[in-house]
Amino acid sequence: LVSIFPTWKESTLPRLPLESQTWITSFSSGEIVGIVHGYDDKKTALFSLKNSTSSSWETLPPPPTEGRFGAVVAFDDMFIVLGGWDSNYYAISRVEAMDLSTRTWRSLAPMKYARSSLGAVTKGRQIFVYGEVKIEGEDSFSGEVFNIGSAEVFDVDANEWQDLPPMSNGGDTAVCIGEEVYFIGSSFIIGFDTKTEQWSTKAPMHRPVSDCSAVAVGDRFIMVMGGGVDGTMVQIYDSTKDRWKEYPSQLLYGRFGGSATIVDNSRVLVAGGSYGHIPPMEELEISEFAKLLEDLFFEDD
Repeated sequence: LVSIFPTWKESTLPRLPLESQTWITSFSSGEIVGIVHGYDDKKTALFSLKNSTSSSWETLPPPPTEGRFGAVVAFDDMFIVLGGWDSNYYAISRVEAMDLSTRTWRSLAPMKYARSSLGAVTKGRQIFVYGEVKIEGEDSFSGEVFNIGSAEVFDVDANEWQDLPPMSNGGDTAVCIGEEVYFIGSSFIIGFDTKTEQWSTKAPMHRPVSDCSAVAVGDRFIMVMGGGVDGTMVQIYDSTKDRWKEYPSQLLYGRFGGSATIVDNSRVLVAGGSYGHIPPMEELEISEFAKLLEDLFFEDD
């Protein structure tokens, strides 16, 4: 199977100017934006690659509010940062958007709840978020207690947040396929049907992984990468069959808490996801990937 399916390789994109915890996302214009946390005494830096053929990253103004380990999403031509920790490790509710056409920031309505480690995903004109909500205590290292079953949704046009029904668990990352938003983490995957506003528990992963990243491949499959024992595991979820399988080609480098995006509709790009030494970005060609998975990967079901 390894000879049939694409294998991971080091990315041909230039390395980011700083190496630390990195969240990346890509836009329909081809622009790639990376936000780097934790360098120079917890500071945050922001970089842009105009397209996949660019030779260097442009340094952008950082978000107005300093924060680490929040979530990021691409929405139209806006790069949006949500939540995270401040420099004292307190959860924050900030939502800030950079207009990539003007390279300027503006504040959006904050989340209803301060969230530290969280995930976010867009669907239509909405942003769905879930994750830790502080309910008591002082900081993340002195007995802070979290509600991990909390989720809310942001209407971008109305600039308003609304609570979602409580969920059964938290998660590390999120993707959207069709009408359903999926939250993924540890050994579980749960789905939220945006039409019926109902949660459903899906089949567990073959191997539990935390601190993972994920992308939707086509309108059927979810690829989950990193975390677990050594951070190299890659697993595929078929949303139509509620089935998991391990992908034959593992990541080149162990990654814990990294991020992933799809570039030019043709390759998965993975960045960050380690502590201390940060591995280079790597990528996987997926031009015909969804069809290949459909025809071959689940043919023995």
